[in-house]
Amino acid sequence: NENRNHSTIFLLLLFGSLFILPSGWWARYVPFFYAFPLIMLLYTESDRSNRYVNLFRNITYLLLVVNLSFSIGSSCIRSIMVKNWTNDYVTVLSQSTSPIQINFGGNIGFKIKLDKKGIKYKETSSELGTILPIGPPVTLDSEQFEVIDEKLVKK
Repeated sequence: NENRNHSTIFLLLLFGSLFILPSGWWARYVPFFYAFPLIMLLYTESDRSNRYVNLFRNITYLLLVVNLSFSIGSSCIRSIMVKNWTNDYVTVLSQSTSPIQINFGGNIGFKIKLDKKGIKYKETSSELGTILPIGPPVTLDSEQFEVIDEKLVKK
């Protein structure tokens, strides 16, 4: 089958190109690693009579679904964790009676949350000691606050 031979050559060239790119930084390979299983699936779609090809195709589909589930699931879990941490940090900061020394470090979202809650702060451009792990780093005055096990604690 001539189409199968062309597909085989293309598949081997794609697979070989994964390993011959210069300056092999890992992100360059991501499109290839996603394209390779899809092309293999297309390759196996033309032959439905072979039992082993069908098994291989089904396993590949299963692995794609598992991979997507882990990717989407871990992103959702991380987003929920950061949202909860942010809400906890805002709650602790709202209990402060004096203005908070803070460096937003480009984290505009956190600044907006503090503004909406009416929390008084004094923005500074210098690095402060306590780092909040919520996206772009936000630092607080380490004499006022510290983070212990992802929990913000007022001193």
